[in-house]
Amino acid sequence: MDTVMIVDDEQYSHDFYHEMLEGTEYEVISAYDSNEALSRLEEDDPVLIVTDSLVFQDIALTITGTEGAYSGCIGNIPVIIAGDFFLQVVLVQTFLTNKASDISQIKLTCESRGS
Repeated sequence: MDTVMIVDDEQYSHDFYHEMLEGTEYEVISAYDSNEALSRLEEDDPVLIVTDSLVFQDIALTITGTEGAYSGCIGNIPVIIAGDFFLQVVLVQTFLTNKASDISQIKLTCESRGS
């Protein structure tokens, strides 16, 4: 099962994504700060990281921005950064829907993960 990592200090965000992705082929991994996220990245291999702010200050993160949202990569893992929760959810849904149909057409992709 593929995983999506949510990095946020607000519990509602984790609860929302757990509920949204329940019954899909995605499992949610929760991290509440950058240290926990980095620790989880050593154990887990998510297909996407979602956060409401730039919490990865100690990692090389290539970022591009468009109207209130940013995307980037940590290694070869796509990252969505959006402070607007509604916009964040739309970007996540778009990414996961497109990934399921044809990952090569998604703008928020990094190098092939070998899947």
